[in-house]
Amino acid sequence: MPTPLIDDRPQEDLTVAFDGPAGHAIQIEAGSLGTWTFTYTAGDTPVRAGGTVSFWNDQTNIPCGYRLQADDPQGWDYVTVETSADVDLRVTHLTPDYKDNRFCEVQVERGELRRGDAVVLRVGDARAGGHPTAAPAYSVERITFYCAVDYTGSGVWTYLPYAVTAAIVPGPPVTLTATAPSVIAAGEPFALHVRAEDVNANPGAAYAGDLHVRLDGADLARASMGAADAGIVEIEGLRIDQPGIHRLEVATADGRLATRANPLRCEADPAERVYWGDMHCHADFADGTGSAAWNYDFARTKARLDFYSLTDHIYSTPGRATGAFNRPPVLDVRRMWAELQRAARAWHQPGRFVTFLGYERTPWERRRAAGDLTVWFMRDDAELLIEDTIAATIAAVRQAGGEVFVGTHAAQRPDWEHYPADVETVMPTLEISAMHQHAEWYLLEALQRGYKFAAVGMADEHAGHPGYDVWPRFGQMHRPRRMFSVRSGLTAAAAPELTREALRRAFFDRRTYATSGDRILLDVRVNGRPAGSELAADGRVQVQVEAHGTADIERLDVIRGDRLAHAVFPNDLDAHLTWTDPAPLAGETWYYVRVTQANGGFAWSTPTWVASADGAADGGGLPLWCDMVWPPAPQERGPDARAALDHAARAFDVEPERFAACVQIGRFTDYRGSYVLFRGRDGRDGLPIHLHLYDQFPAPRLYLSRGWADFGWVPNGIPADQLPWPEPTGDWG
Repeated sequence: MPTPLIDDRPQEDLTVAFDGPAGHAIQIEAGSLGTWTFTYTAGDTPVRAGGTVSFWNDQTNIPCGYRLQADDPQGWDYVTVETSADVDLRVTHLTPDYKDNRFCEVQVERGELRRGDAVVLRVGDARAGGHPTAAPAYSVERITFYCAVDYTGSGVWTYLPYAVTAAIVPGPPVTLTATAPSVIAAGEPFALHVRAEDVNANPGAAYAGDLHVRLDGADLARASMGAADAGIVEIEGLRIDQPGIHRLEVATADGRLATRANPLRCEADPAERVYWGDMHCHADFADGTGSAAWNYDFARTKARLDFYSLTDHIYSTPGRATGAFNRPPVLDVRRMWAELQRAARAWHQPGRFVTFLGYERTPWERRRAAGDLTVWFMRDDAELLIEDTIAATIAAVRQAGGEVFVGTHAAQRPDWEHYPADVETVMPTLEISAMHQHAEWYLLEALQRGYKFAAVGMADEHAGHPGYDVWPRFGQMHRPRRMFSVRSGLTAAAAPELTREALRRAFFDRRTYATSGDRILLDVRVNGRPAGSELAADGRVQVQVEAHGTADIERLDVIRGDRLAHAVFPNDLDAHLTWTDPAPLAGETWYYVRVTQANGGFAWSTPTWVASADGAADGGGLPLWCDMVWPPAPQERGPDARAALDHAARAFDVEPERFAACVQIGRFTDYRGSYVLFRGRDGRDGLPIHLHLYDQFPAPRLYLSRGWADFGWVPNGIPADQLPWPEPTGDWG
């Protein structure tokens, strides 16, 4: 905080505002529009000609603007600088990328700033008719802003001895969300997690009032949510005696807010439960958001995860490891590791919330070819294990003898030559759903190379919302003004108990499946064996699927090898399928199931590998796994939204001509709200794309991904002539 005033004259100071009163600590409603205003007031040391005032923030993923510019008053993120002094100022640096913490520098060209003179920096200055800036759609614990001054232009910087902060808080409540355990025993007590959310799906929206819980149409319990609950309550002591699938319903007493919980399976004596977790997340040690405590609390209290790992980046180049980007001060990796150890130990509560000490190994050398690894430890006091290459890291993990295991993910496309053939002995999982994208292609790529991984969904969370990031701004298709991306993923793990040991066994036994965030209950069996098995068949292959959705299940797809072998369209909350392969393939092949919900949610089972001595030699002309157009166009495609799409494109620094060949399909509703769907070909490279235009928010929100459907068609950024599969057939609409 600033030093006390010793007289009536202003001392050196920094304040922040966002269309409201300026201060040293402010709150901003998530998703609101406004102008960031930073005011530096000079103190006893004058800033002379040639001197510079530099503005920083500590959260790379929540910048004041995604592409600051001082040339177009009508454009987005327009920056202006004013002063009360008789000096000439010039903006000498505006960050070219949102990951540059030093977002603006202002130089004194003539005169000098003396005590009490103010420099006012505005980001998103709309006074000339331009666009205000949109605050992050997600709640944020704290954004810290620093100010550094080079008083004489000598290159010596002095940081103000305090920083100012802004917290992004949820708006008014517009809905409820309820999370129930996925599996319970008949008659045992359990808790229902209920949270009030704002329009941006931020948990913790302020609500006070009574809640009514109903089961199968009958009253089950009543509870209250008070101001002290901060929009989240656990309704404990609930019981269900009747085996089967149940969905609890929760509503406020006046019925204004209501929700239906995820499907819950009640069994007489369950041998194993389904637990939900997220094992790939980042905090503010490197390029994530929020402290370790904020992220752990969000995972346990707001997202209601069963297991979690905070795996912040440890960047490596040969012989060196660092834990931070270019923010001040540079973080020592040893201090970061000690903090990760302490947090994992403090929050670990077997049976309620299981933590894993971990980190993400991010090699600078050939990163986009080598990919990244997430490294997890069974002990929260483990020493840091890191090597300079992926091969050496995997070898060191193997030498650790079960105390350490790893997973890999699809944010960076790996070159599989870096991975040994038996890597599954230490790397059991492959991440195919994360906030960056859905990546079913990644699973197919690994399977075609002979690997046998368990499918998992993780967030790769950078915004401080592990396990429940609904509006991440991490689209893979455009930087630096990144588009929105998909909701963060989740992993479902089948285990007899909630402990580190039991979860590790679930990963290595391939008893997991991935979802795009919905807690879909999915049970897949091939010839009676659970998904993830390896089995021999005598010519008969039968696939049985039981799926219970959080919204109507529109499709169940059975994938055999790289082909779409069978599809059904239940259009119901619950779906059952028994399908016998009419022409099994000779040799070993794999089967897995993809679930598509009406709300845009997905689930992917871990494959099952079937070896047959006899069978067909090829797929018999079946379509490719990605050869479909979904969802189908409605009869009425709605009012023309082309102008709104062009406006959104410009907001993200995309030439509207890039989408000229895209056709409006219609209006749909998913977990984020109402959107207009466009499909067509990318004007940049001719590849199939689809766009979701969410046009009912204060500022445009645009999501773009490859292919005709959202399950993850091809790796983003791969040239057409290098695609691992041909383009899908079918009409855009």
